[in-house]
Amino acid sequence: MSESVADQGLVFFSGGTAMNPIARQLKQYTSLHHIQAQYFLTPFDSGGSSAELRRHFAVPALGDLRSRLLALSNPNSSIHTDRVHLLEQRLHGERSTLKTILQQRTDALQKLPGDDPNWSWLCMHMQALLLQLPDDFDLFGASLGNLMMCAGLVLGQESLQQISQRFALAVDAQGRADCIVSDNLHLAARLADGRNIIGQHRLTGKNHAPINLRITDSWLSTDAAYSRPATCQISVHTANIIRNASLIVYCPGSFHSSLMAQFLPRGVGTAIAQSSALKLYMPNLGHDPELYDCSPEQALNMLIQRLQADLAHAVRPEMLVNTLLLQRGGESHYKDFKTMRLIAAELRSASTGHHDPVASVEQLRKLIAAPPLI
Repeated sequence: MSESVADQGLVFFSGGTAMNPIARQLKQYTSLHHIQAQYFLTPFDSGGSSAELRRHFAVPALGDLRSRLLALSNPNSSIHTDRVHLLEQRLHGERSTLKTILQQRTDALQKLPGDDPNWSWLCMHMQALLLQLPDDFDLFGASLGNLMMCAGLVLGQESLQQISQRFALAVDAQGRADCIVSDNLHLAARLADGRNIIGQHRLTGKNHAPINLRITDSWLSTDAAYSRPATCQISVHTANIIRNASLIVYCPGSFHSSLMAQFLPRGVGTAIAQSSALKLYMPNLGHDPELYDCSPEQALNMLIQRLQADLAHAVRPEMLVNTLLLQRGGESHYKDFKTMRLIAAELRSASTGHHDPVASVEQLRKLIAAPPLI
């Protein structure tokens, strides 16, 4: 009997919050069938409350990781639902009152029912961090979940992967989520006119005006002010997870800052090429400012080239991407990729214009149950 894709685990290069609705839907299937789903995210965001944490504590960005773990939390447990409700909150109001509000919510976190050691450990370090916050720390918009994870990193002196595991256990996450690396680095990009942009938040079109030129290259920088290139490498553990997967998914999300940035650390492309997985690309359906003046075909070529750049020797494109899951009617954009399997289905949500979670998971379920291509 052929081994199914589910037998070795699923790997999602999963973008940021854009993938959360699909992850919430998929966890119902993977948890029921005891399938291990591993989500990788980037730690390079340099805007919003993440920027404030990074400025004061020199930590990687935690927001996407925190958001995904909360999206994966067990919805059938009142204890974990109460925790998630508080951890999803952000601080708003008069700046002079925010530290008092934070203290009240930190107290509320500790008073929640449940006495598991990971939750107690996280709450203890959260209280300690509150006492050590610098006077000039701007709490406006701060995420309680981000603060809790930061407390574990800075005061608990554990690795980002260890903090992720503790946080996951505390909310009973139905799936694994980790950053692709734990390095404290920033994303830089070059535009078609030769200008460099430093900082992920300047690319997404969310907090800054959308870029109006094509992104031609991106790299990692040692800081948010200068474009000094930096290198980093994925761990042996991460490489093994990727190499041993039976399904690898390049997920919807901001193309450069959420997806392509995950392939900048050394070792990712090599591990993907060494995997015998079904390797699935799900291109964005909605408008992505990071793909200004870039066709769907060009975006896929950029993805393949980024993965190829990690390899000592070039491999056939289908060793890196062998299946495309497309919105019905989009097949013509990929007519030149003749060696790849094209799956066309009705994936678009009528209300959002993005991927409909139920329809997307239905297609993923079919692939999870199928034998690998190679």
